[in-house]
Amino acid sequence: MNFCKKIFYFLIFILSMFILNDNVNAESENFHQGEWIPNIYINKVMDNGYKRYQQALVIRKTSDNHFAYCLEPFVSLNSNSNYFKYQSNYPARLNISAQTWERVNLLSYYGYMYEGHEDLKWYAITQVLIWRTIYPTYDIYFTETLNGKRKENAYQNEIAEIEKLILAHKTNISFLSQTININLGQSVNLEDSNGVLNKFQIDNSTLPVVINNNSLTIEGSQIGNYDIKLINKDRKYTNNPLLYQSNDSQSVLITGSYPIIETNLKVNVIGIALKVNKKDEDSKEIIKKSNIKFKIKNIATNEFIENPNNIEDKYIFTTNDDGYFITANNLNFGQYAIIEDSCNLEGYYCNDNPLIIDLNQNTTLKRNKEGNFYYEADFYNKRIPNKIIVHKLGETFDFTNQNIEYKFVDLENITIGLFANVPIKDINNNIIYKKDEIISIKKTNNKGEIIFTDLYLGNYYIKEIKTNSKYQLDENKYYVDLSAKENEINIKTINIKNYLQKGTLTLTKVDSITGKTISDTIIGLYTTSNELISKKITDNDGKITFENLPVGNYYLKEIASSEGYNLSEEIVNVNITSDNEVIYLELKNDPIIEIPDTYQSRKTPWKTIISLESLILILWKKKKS
Repeated sequence: MNFCKKIFYFLIFILSMFILNDNVNAESENFHQGEWIPNIYINKVMDNGYKRYQQALVIRKTSDNHFAYCLEPFVSLNSNSNYFKYQSNYPARLNISAQTWERVNLLSYYGYMYEGHEDLKWYAITQVLIWRTIYPTYDIYFTETLNGKRKENAYQNEIAEIEKLILAHKTNISFLSQTININLGQSVNLEDSNGVLNKFQIDNSTLPVVINNNSLTIEGSQIGNYDIKLINKDRKYTNNPLLYQSNDSQSVLITGSYPIIETNLKVNVIGIALKVNKKDEDSKEIIKKSNIKFKIKNIATNEFIENPNNIEDKYIFTTNDDGYFITANNLNFGQYAIIEDSCNLEGYYCNDNPLIIDLNQNTTLKRNKEGNFYYEADFYNKRIPNKIIVHKLGETFDFTNQNIEYKFVDLENITIGLFANVPIKDINNNIIYKKDEIISIKKTNNKGEIIFTDLYLGNYYIKEIKTNSKYQLDENKYYVDLSAKENEINIKTINIKNYLQKGTLTLTKVDSITGKTISDTIIGLYTTSNELISKKITDNDGKITFENLPVGNYYLKEIASSEGYNLSEEIVNVNITSDNEVIYLELKNDPIIEIPDTYQSRKTPWKTIISLESLILILWKKKKS
């Protein structure tokens, strides 16, 4: 070794003793050249072109024959030199950067004698990689023979394997970059996609944590923010790397453990928030109504949960415009009662039954965009089933005391429609039915009733669609206003009458010969079953009018004739077929004609001749008719 080199190592020694203040042991330890490695040859070329070549060989510690690596490729090994042993401050002692030392140490660790690297070729490969790392400007390469041709791409697979191990060593746990949010009492299982977690162990944690291969399980046992300290501590070597330096020989390195890697995982254990939706019990849709008040009671403590956002009443939670409220993330496991304090919902019953929820480790929770967990509950209110009752009455009649007596009875099987008078909206202001849209069509039952139920608040109208053929169709609209009543059913009853279709029968009684009207004739109106409905006397104009006769079949019969006329035996059938029909009839009566006694006088008087002519005329007209 030249003089400058000796001075350099002497200065290193002085610095290590007085400045670095490290543990330094002067040992009568020697290193020697060990066995040659077959068929592996190395050329080493400096920047200035100075060159050395050699067959690969192993450097060994003389006392125990442990292998060591040469750190100075152009400095000879003096087997008689005594070395100082160092276990720290390696970069300063070797005059290299911390990053260079880290790589040298990892090359040494993952090179020769790492699992699967027991063949001596791994020693030669590791040695070359160490030299290339410390002296990146030197050209150090493998040759096919001693000082022979460069062996292109020599041991690339082995070099790639070592580089992969070093890269994995520097790779951190995949989930360390995020804060882990855990709901109180829940466990989270984290998989390390980088596959390096199995090298770590738990150094410090307040929370229960378990590592299983590349999976980390954390239990959120108490609320708070925590740091879980993980360390990657070498399990292969118990000693630090050993650096041996001498003032008259090259520096050598014996492999040791890598520095402990420490890392922290941030964990946030939060309580459970509670989101309560106000919903319609039938449709299951959210009722978007604000200012509906609730309280939440902890059943175990019988105390109400506080709402830090309500300065007026700290125990009241109110729904927002979207129909729900959310508590803070401060609920522990346990049972809670959600109580509706005031509902203020038009058209709905208040719900006096508390909703009981049980928060435990098996409860299904959701996560919001901030990563916090919450439990979602639905509090239902029943819509008040407002009703419209339609009572349908139909006109009927009896024949009493030779008169028609009308009355109303329940009318069955009449078709009635319910319509929207204005747009009908639900509590969320959604249009359920458009104006004049038909909502329901029903038929009356045997009691003449229809019940339209489960109706929203609003304005409606009732209209008859189809009735019995003998009745007049009621074309009126019957308007109904269903206004809000607090916690009560709104019931409106509509009575609708159907009137029979009726007609009028007008008859005139006339002389069959002269056509003169005949008064004081009694005419009877009968049913087809021979029941006398009414009897009337012709007036001075010979007229009788039977009004408001229900549609149907009747007949007329003369009961008593006027003085001077024969009683008519004729039956006159009448059929009223439609509403407001008027039937006009002309009924004739034959006058009574006296036949004179021709034996009283041989002379034929004029009176007798006239009577005979009248009789002939009557007979002729009857024949003609």
